Amino acid sequence: MKFERFISENWHRDVPGARWFKADLHIHTVDDLPGGKAKFPNDVNGPPDSEETIEAYAHRFLQSAVERNVRVLGLTPHSPIINRTTNLSAVWKIVDVWSNGVDTDGRPYREKIYAVFPGFEPSLNQGKSGLHLLFLFDPEIGLEKFFKAFDLVMGNVSSIWSENTLQISSIRAEEAFSRLRGLQIQDTKDHQYETESWDYIVLAPHIEQDKGLFGAQKGQVLSLFQLGEVAGLELADEKLPITTLKNRPWLEKAMNEHHQAFFHGSDAYSVVDIGRRHVWLKLASPRIEALRQAFVANESRIRIGYEPDVDGNLKEIESPPDVTVTERPWLKSVSVSGKASFFGGSKDNPKCRFDLSPDLTCLIGGSMTGKSTFLDGLRVHVNAPMPTNDSLKTQVEKRGRDRFLGGSPEIELECPGTDSTAPDYDRWPAEFFTQNELQRLAQEPEAIERILSRLVVIETQEIEARENQLSVLDQELNSTVDYLAKLDGDLAEAEQAWERSQTATEEIKAFSDAGIDELHRVSRSLQGWLEYRKSIQDIW
Repeated sequence: MKFERFISENWHRDVPGARWFKADLHIHTVDDLPGGKAKFPNDVNGPPDSEETIEAYAHRFLQSAVERNVRVLGLTPHSPIINRTTNLSAVWKIVDVWSNGVDTDGRPYREKIYAVFPGFEPSLNQGKSGLHLLFLFDPEIGLEKFFKAFDLVMGNVSSIWSENTLQISSIRAEEAFSRLRGLQIQDTKDHQYETESWDYIVLAPHIEQDKGLFGAQKGQVLSLFQLGEVAGLELADEKLPITTLKNRPWLEKAMNEHHQAFFHGSDAYSVVDIGRRHVWLKLASPRIEALRQAFVANESRIRIGYEPDVDGNLKEIESPPDVTVTERPWLKSVSVSGKASFFGGSKDNPKCRFDLSPDLTCLIGGSMTGKSTFLDGLRVHVNAPMPTNDSLKTQVEKRGRDRFLGGSPEIELECPGTDSTAPDYDRWPAEFFTQNELQRLAQEPEAIERILSRLVVIETQEIEARENQLSVLDQELNSTVDYLAKLDGDLAEAEQAWERSQTATEEIKAFSDAGIDELHRVSRSLQGWLEYRKSIQDIW
């Protein structure tokens, strides 16, 4: 069965360019019924290996993902074939219903779920208990090649299940990768797909369990990294990257070298568990290559969806990156209307529309095509803060007023999720920088850090953590300074007391050296002089 892709325009119309999606890349289907853990939803009845039952299951599966706002799905049963005789596959039925089916409200599923990647989770012949890996494919592979890929990975194993136990492949991971590359080359030579070709990526699930990458590979884990096949490592449910990397400097080094990333997956066997654990991915298209690029550029395209609470347990992050589920203000489009205006000033083009991304938009054009006019004009139009330098301020205001706003155009800003009657700067409180301002800021490390942190999410979190730590240390330092000032005063007083004590000690020593007889003589002399002074006073 050849896969025919139908493009749904709503995703990148709603959010232009690459955008964030909540993803679960580790989901089992009822293809795994023989293993005893997978199960049908309560509202799906009928023979488990019938076409009608599996189609009803596929609808319920996708509806459950929609209910949980999971937009990217990785289907990874241990075996993707529920009935070998009829080649019935719940995985492929879900792909087919996603591509061609509609929900109960009449909307196509592909308008509700961005991407579905068929795959499987075999147990490869490594370690004492086997090595589990997730293989995800682009649907362009087609049903026949998908089944063939699974058979190649399993080797000569005739039966996938034996008394609810998954059988281990007859080949190692290296051989499985080689076979899939060979199938890819064969597919290209067949020229079955003139415009598209299938591809795949490999992820390592539950890495710290016996059948995970660390448990099965142990000392040989780095040899698998060297193949460059593993794109991502699945975190344990209650762990974050920082806790997984602790005391594993070799792991961090290997992941950096091969551009690998951590992710969370649900390992769900029931539709109600889809998205129980998830990861945020930034994708430019619903294809496997976009997924690969997300893992390669994971610093900016993958975000862990959890953070620790006060008790150290994981909770979902309070501010997910997807602008459609947050209140983060962003400018979706700018429309300029008016025949006498700079951008809408032609008979054939009385209105000009600029579409922008919530994350990063580049304005491209030759000299004098209006790039600075557009940015400075927006800055003036929304009443954003001007440059502090008087000369730069004059340039920005003149360019914005005389060019962008020249000819009295109508300016319309589209800011999703905001009050259209509110002032534009309240709807889109952007911070502007001219080229000259950026050149000046380049001399200020703190300013550079502040700007760059907004472009790379992981850096934002680390910078905020460092700032919070510095704030705490600053408060502790202030308290310490006050305490040290008090101690300094106490020390000065102690030094003065010590000096007085030393003087007294010297006087006592001198007195001791003089002896008690000298004291009596001095006392008698003093008394005599006092009596003599009194007699003189009486005479006078």
